[in-house]
Amino acid sequence: MMESIYSNDNLEFSMSKEHRLSMDEDIYLSPDQLEFSSSSKDATESPAVAVTPHLSTEGSRPMTRWVLCLLLFFCLSLLSGFATLAFVYSGKQMQMEVLETQIKNTSIQLSVLRNGTGCDACAGGWKSHGGKCYYFSSRKLNWTQSRDTCVTLGGHLLIINDEQEQIFVSSHTSESHWIGLNDLEAEGTWVWMDNRPLQEHGVQFWFERQYGENEPDNSVEESLFGEDCVCLGEDNIPTNVWFDVYCYKKKRFVCETLAAFLDI
Repeated sequence: MMESIYSNDNLEFSMSKEHRLSMDEDIYLSPDQLEFSSSSKDATESPAVAVTPHLSTEGSRPMTRWVLCLLLFFCLSLLSGFATLAFVYSGKQMQMEVLETQIKNTSIQLSVLRNGTGCDACAGGWKSHGGKCYYFSSRKLNWTQSRDTCVTLGGHLLIINDEQEQIFVSSHTSESHWIGLNDLEAEGTWVWMDNRPLQEHGVQFWFERQYGENEPDNSVEESLFGEDCVCLGEDNIPTNVWFDVYCYKKKRFVCETLAAFLDI
């Protein structure tokens, strides 16, 4: 029995010794083991944390420049588009003003026709003579502008067909006025607004100098382009004679159109 007790004591001592060794192993762990153990524990206990990788900004700079260039191009395109729209709108507005003027003049002429008394009918501001209506401007424009203005008013720059017409217009003008005669196409070939040569009309009223060259003289004193447009009078010389002058000078002008006639 003593042997049994002794063996039991040896067994307990042996188990106790193994238990102590196991505890000692748990206590005396290496640093690597401790770190791994701690990491494992943290991994199991701590919630998952998203890790954002570090991105380099060097590769994104060319992309940023490209985006800025694209935005700049887009802005410039928008500005160009707005400028084009503004130009188109301005042109349309000018056309509307011209149409409104033509409609107004047509309405006046129709009103005169409805209330006609058998005489030549002209719109307000126009003077009647020999079956035509004449408009004597109060503002000064160059020859091209004067031509275009007469068209918008429903007529054309003055064409003088005979001496009576010359006398009539000169009696209503006290200073130089543009008329519809020019040699813009070919120097020395004078044509009226209806494209008929001057010679076909049979009348000419060029100014003749007592000394020096007569009109037309195509002088280049004022412009190297010469003188290609005709006016009534010039400087202090009366309007019963013609002068060729530089087309971009500012002058008053005379428009004409056919008069409406109603026989009642």
